[in-house]
Amino acid sequence: MCVNVVQFVYSELKDNATEEEIKLLLDKACSLFSGETRQKCVNMVNTYFDMLVSLLTQQLSPDQICQAMGFCASSKQVLSVHPGPLPEGHTKKDKSGSECDMCITVVQYVYSQLKNESTEEEIKEFLDQACSFFPEESRQKCVNMVNTYLDIIVSLLIQQTTPTQLCQIVGFCPNSKKMPSSVHPVPQPKAHIVKSRSGAECDICINVVQFVYSELKDNATEEEIKQLLDKACSLLPWSSKQKCIDMVNNYLDMLVALIIQQLSPDEICQTLGFCPSSIAASPVVTSASHFSKQGIPKVTFGGECEICKNVVQFVYNEMKDKSSEEEVKKLLDGVCNLFAEAERQECVSLVNTYLDVLVPMLLKKYTPTQICQSLHLCPNARATSLPSAPKNVSPKKMADPDPECDFCQSIVKLVHDELKDEKTEAAVKKGLDHVCDLCPTRQKCITFVNTYYERLVSLLLQEMDPNLICKDFLHLCSEGPRGNFECTFCNYALHFIQNQLVDNVTEARVQEVLDKLCDELPEQFAG
Repeated sequence: MCVNVVQFVYSELKDNATEEEIKLLLDKACSLFSGETRQKCVNMVNTYFDMLVSLLTQQLSPDQICQAMGFCASSKQVLSVHPGPLPEGHTKKDKSGSECDMCITVVQYVYSQLKNESTEEEIKEFLDQACSFFPEESRQKCVNMVNTYLDIIVSLLIQQTTPTQLCQIVGFCPNSKKMPSSVHPVPQPKAHIVKSRSGAECDICINVVQFVYSELKDNATEEEIKQLLDKACSLLPWSSKQKCIDMVNNYLDMLVALIIQQLSPDEICQTLGFCPSSIAASPVVTSASHFSKQGIPKVTFGGECEICKNVVQFVYNEMKDKSSEEEVKKLLDGVCNLFAEAERQECVSLVNTYLDVLVPMLLKKYTPTQICQSLHLCPNARATSLPSAPKNVSPKKMADPDPECDFCQSIVKLVHDELKDEKTEAAVKKGLDHVCDLCPTRQKCITFVNTYYERLVSLLLQEMDPNLICKDFLHLCSEGPRGNFECTFCNYALHFIQNQLVDNVTEARVQEVLDKLCDELPEQFAG
């Protein structure tokens, strides 16, 4: 019907026809139909009169006009934003609701108006213009839709998203439930993003989408994509986790739809407004020209442990006496450029994963070994410096690496080193309350501290060695050959007495502390 009406108007149209003359021709066209078809034609003309006039004056073909208004499926594409065809996909009106119909009609109209290399401002003008063609009762709904999703719609139009796809992405039309069978993970940038983009939200968004693509299988369902988005947030450092959860919750349907469209991570995050569209995808580490080329060796072996130590050492070599947090981050952003190509990606991933933990530890001047062991990128010294087994000793007798013991010792050592000379109960508790912020496995750390909190406070106040605390008092380290009970007891007793006496070293006070000692003994010394 639509095509026949437009063809009739063109056949009767004179040069320089006025709007009134076009209106008369449209009415005349409808009179050629009978019954219900005539009434449908009249309704169409009344509803879309302004749009029809605009499209007719541009001398678009009948097919293009009826496709732009959503009455015909698009067998060939409407004009594109940039040279070349629109992405494949039909533009037939979705019958699932008025919002879907309205959205598709608006997008089709904009595509019909666009010229090659149209600007964002021109696209926005066409969107405003599209709403003016709707009947009064629908016009405000159209305006609200455009105002709410303006930046996203413009971004998707520039990317030549089909009308149906675009309206699915912004939530006005239902999505298909399956990923296309041809979906394969989008090729990843050569380096992951590490705080070199335009803000934390951009970094989080890019990393989340990259993770989803890396885990995505062919024919993944929407539900599977949503599960991967949830999982992605759980893998981020604690400081970024809540931002990630908020982002996924607020943009879940759009994220799923954009991933289904197979847009790249940069395109998705630009579309959602988390990254500026003017910034092209680029490796994290942009330029290292201002860094000392002798600051770090070209690592060719040793894995994560060696890379971690070299990263930390490089930062220390370049740091000033009172470097700020931003200066340390800048050094971390540049360090991976100095690695050999084979290790560069691993370096970028390491910095990306542990950035929020590395910065405070570097500012506190922990040694490279301490930092990398606390991140569990290097084995604890006790697991790497074991002596060779004597020839007459079975290998089974040798001590094995003990993850629980290593974890305990790294946490206790962090608090112990942080306290320095301030061994008050308040300082110890403060150290325990904040130590998990420096730990990449934060939840495990919190569970550990909560479980042993009171005992840790007591033992740290006695200035006990972290190894003794974990092995002899918390029993988290394998026994190996049994230690000397008397020696351990003596060490504990001396620490306790020294802390109790302070400067009041009188005979009466010593006796009082000795009497108190037996009541304060840990359970392994009691009885």
